[in-house]
Amino acid sequence: MSKSEFRVLLAVAIAAVVIRLAVSAAFKGHSYVAADPVKPESEATYLKSGKIGLGDSEQYLLLGAGIRHQQSYSWNHEPNTFRTPGYPLLLALLNDNVTAIVIVQALLAGLTVFLTGLVGLRLFSSRVGLLGAALLAVDIPSIFSSGMVMSEVLFAFTVVLAAALFWWRPNPKPQTPNSKSWYAAAAGLVLGFAVLVRPVALLAFAPFGVALAARKNWRGLVLMLAAFSLLPGVWVVRNYYHYHRFSLTSNGGYNLLYANAASVLGGEQHVSQDSARIELAHDFTSRLATDNPLELADLMTRKATSIILHDPLRYILLCLRGVPKVIAGIKSDDLVLRMLHAKVPGTQGSVLLNRDYGSAGVRLAIWLLAGFELLTAIGGFLLALISLGFRRWRAEKLLLVVIGLYFVVVALPFTDGRFRVPAMPFLYLVAATVLARGSGREMGQNRN
Repeated sequence: MSKSEFRVLLAVAIAAVVIRLAVSAAFKGHSYVAADPVKPESEATYLKSGKIGLGDSEQYLLLGAGIRHQQSYSWNHEPNTFRTPGYPLLLALLNDNVTAIVIVQALLAGLTVFLTGLVGLRLFSSRVGLLGAALLAVDIPSIFSSGMVMSEVLFAFTVVLAAALFWWRPNPKPQTPNSKSWYAAAAGLVLGFAVLVRPVALLAFAPFGVALAARKNWRGLVLMLAAFSLLPGVWVVRNYYHYHRFSLTSNGGYNLLYANAASVLGGEQHVSQDSARIELAHDFTSRLATDNPLELADLMTRKATSIILHDPLRYILLCLRGVPKVIAGIKSDDLVLRMLHAKVPGTQGSVLLNRDYGSAGVRLAIWLLAGFELLTAIGGFLLALISLGFRRWRAEKLLLVVIGLYFVVVALPFTDGRFRVPAMPFLYLVAATVLARGSGREMGQNRN
């Protein structure tokens, strides 16, 4: 990368930070919290009831406060397993100060944009790296998430950092196999931390592992897997110490039963998912005698699996219907309304379709931003897929597309647009390989 290219990429990253700080400063609500302040119940109580009385942000903040002030990972004086500790650790370091949190998240988002550009440079060209970074800098869900007390920004940063380490080359001299292996190990360690931020990263090592196996870098593969297992392994041992079960979190069983299986059951009975969830909580979970959250999660997983396997086709169709909703799910309404109100509608698209909500100017702003968001999101996905038809850089593009789609698939059947945030750095880079074609001589050369 030349000095001029470096300055351009740095300017794009700084612009991303400025945009996020400006939007966050205008927000009047930074958290997903419960409607009314409540005293936290035990984890087992929430698992059995099927409804957590704490908002997502409130859970993270309580756990962060527990780490800092009580030296315990809990929201009610009992060892918690529902949330893994990656994001609460960051909140604890920042003393749960919302202003500090959004500033640090804006900086992390800027670093994510910068690292995305470096990955594009390493795999493709300077032009592709700059275009991919620019697309990510103006990505609406990424901007929105930066102003929220939610784990998306830290999670996206860790997975992009892992990718940057995986393809990192500190100088143009040929690298020895051993040095490449240590970069893979560093990537594995960061991916392991990503699992502690959001457990959906548990299989994110697989595409990188396949790439190492294709290169026959067996030493690198072993080191990456060992490093990847380290931090999640420590957390699993901690959970075993408290609850005598080797498990990462109870969240997976909760979501599998009350989101995935409830959707299948609701479809079979022609009732809403909420009604199916209430039925499951009343007829199955509430009858479980144990209060061990990991044992409850195991039993809930078994029940959910039996429901899904009873009607697998319905479940597959539910997931397939969820894909376009994740891709086209908008956060523009949330973003604009948080500049005006602390509370926002719970149903996506409700503001867009409600002519009586807000002033004409507010609705116009939401529509314009929503149009831009859909253009970048859908365009990014389509261009990424189209790019696979071009021979140049096909292996590298396929790897990035697989990583991006992985983060979409693990979000299903959830349909909120924020769940595509970790996928977009990878898909924007691949989309940029199409945008860079025919627009002049590409800067830089393919370094593979």
